[in-house]
Amino acid sequence: MQAPCEENGLVDGVIMWQATGVEGGHDDRVPAWDEDSRRASLRRLAIGAQVTNLPHKLPLVRNKSRRILVKQVMKTLICLLLLTGLTLSAGELAGKWSGKFDITTADGEAKPDSAVMNLKVDGTKVTGTAGPNEDQQWAIRNGKLEAGKLTFDVVLEGNGDDKGTLVFDLVFDGETIRGSAVGTSPGGEKMSAKVDLKRVS
Repeated sequence: MQAPCEENGLVDGVIMWQATGVEGGHDDRVPAWDEDSRRASLRRLAIGAQVTNLPHKLPLVRNKSRRILVKQVMKTLICLLLLTGLTLSAGELAGKWSGKFDITTADGEAKPDSAVMNLKVDGTKVTGTAGPNEDQQWAIRNGKLEAGKLTFDVVLEGNGDDKGTLVFDLVFDGETIRGSAVGTSPGGEKMSAKVDLKRVS
């Protein structure tokens, strides 16, 4: 029969007791190891339990890392799509546009008219010309395109020193330019207009 394993006061996991004497028929025994040995053994048992549990936790750590990586990739893709959309919108705006420019005077009188715009785009900056027809064009100032919103102003030159100003507040949806313009005519009369343009080239 094989003898039980004895290590650090343990026999097959059972504490060995050491007799210190027998008095009056009473067996007075104390553990064969001191307090420091007991604490060291407990620490070893605790470390063993932690190591045993590690394989169960590792899949959770890997899954969490994978989820973080997927989120980062999705954020990058969304940013690229947004930048691509803005670039395409800016590129599509450049060109020649024409259509309706329906004026309403200060006294409420409606005057249907036309408008032609030749637009250039550099990032969010918009330049070019605008006017009632191809022969009469004025320079666009302070042009800007942001998230489909197109804004600029035009100085209208009349006979002599007479000048007027129109401020445009438009929306570009990729196919049309629509919105409004307000200001004064070269004669100083207040006016507003509804704008509805389509691409010519």
